[in-house]
Order: sequence, then C-alpha cells, then structure tokens
Amino acid sequence: KETDSILQNNPSGKVEKSLAKLKGRYYYMTAQYEESDSIYTQLLTTYQDENNKMDIAETYLLLAQNAMEDSLAYEYGQANINLYTGTLLSWMGKYQDASEYIYKSLEVFKENNNRNEEMKAYYELGWIFYSMKMVERSKRYLSQALDIAQKISNINYIGNIHNVYGQLYTYLKKYDSALTHLDSAIYYHEITKNIRSISSAKFNKAIVLE
Repeated sequence: KETDSILQNNPSGKVEKSLAKLKGRYYYMTAQYEESDSIYTQLLTTYQDENNKMDIAETYLLLAQNAMEDSLAYEYGQANINLYTGTLLSWMGKYQDASEYIYKSLEVFKENNNRNEEMKAYYELGWIFYSMKMVERSKRYLSQALDIAQKISNINYIGNIHNVYGQLYTYLKKYDSALTHLDSAIYYHEITKNIRSISSAKFNKAIVLE
C-alpha cells in the first residue's frame, strides 16, 4: 500500500507521519475502518518506538473512534475501545484503571473467540503487571499471550512478548533466561524486518551482557 511504503521509507519523518495520519482520517471518513486501523496501528508502533507519549495517546483515541463508529460490530467495537483506553492509561502509569478496562475487553474477546484481540489484551496485562513488578501475574498473562500468538502465527507479537519476558527476567537477575528470550525477540523481529523492534531487543540484550 502507498501508506505502507511511505512509513517504511522513513518511519520517523514528520511529513511521512502527517501524510499517513491524513490517509487514516480519509479512510475513517469513508467508513473504511479496517484500512484506517491498519494505518493508525503502524503509526502507533512508530510512536511507541520513539516513546512519543502525546502522539501515542492521540493515536489510541483515533483507534477508539474507529471502533465506536463501526456500528456493524458494536460489542466488538466497544471492547476495542476498552482495550485502547486501557493501553492508553497504562502508558500514563495508571495501571489499576488500565487493567480494569482491559479485563472488560478481554471478556468480550474470549466470548466471541477474537483470538488476535485476546492475545493483545493478555500482552497488555502482562506489560502492566511487569510495570507494577507483580512478576507472577505478569508471567501468567505473557504466557497466555505467547500461546495464542504462536497458534495464530502473529510473528510481530511473538517478538514483542519475548522482549517483555527478557526485561522481566533481567529485573529478576535471571540473566540466562533473559538472554534466551531476547535472542528469540531479535529472531522474530528480524523476520518481520522491524528495525526499531530489533534495536529495542538488542539494546535490552546489551544491558544484560553488560
């Protein structure tokens, strides 16, 4: 797609991101919500890699707006809104509120067998409880996310989950386990050619080796 190539050529460029955002808005205005979601999700990945919290927050709101307007699947749309809201609150450090929203979304995704979204919810919960240093709960949710990611072959999330595992085991000072997960994260991100995610995993590995 045109937007894909724009972001891949220079994902950090202001002009490229502005053009992508405009195209996402165009798809929203023409009720092409899946196309719009695809663009916003790519932008979200870029903003997360840059730790650009303001644009992260805005993009979650745009994704939530898409979900709300998608009247053909209101329950699913509302669940997505809860997931986006929970993730946004997590980025703001409001972990308790974040987990409550994500638990609500998870109920709907599980009931309707939305495996990809269920995986995302478990991943976010794993990240939230890692951030709260509640290690066992974090491991449980990450394990559930990884199980689904492997079953549905979501390579990008497999890499993301291993990266969080690597950080978790680094925190526990279990460095051999941390390196195993970080090497896995690098391996999967190299398959998707996600340069920023590869860099993140390699940076985390360097910290362990140091």
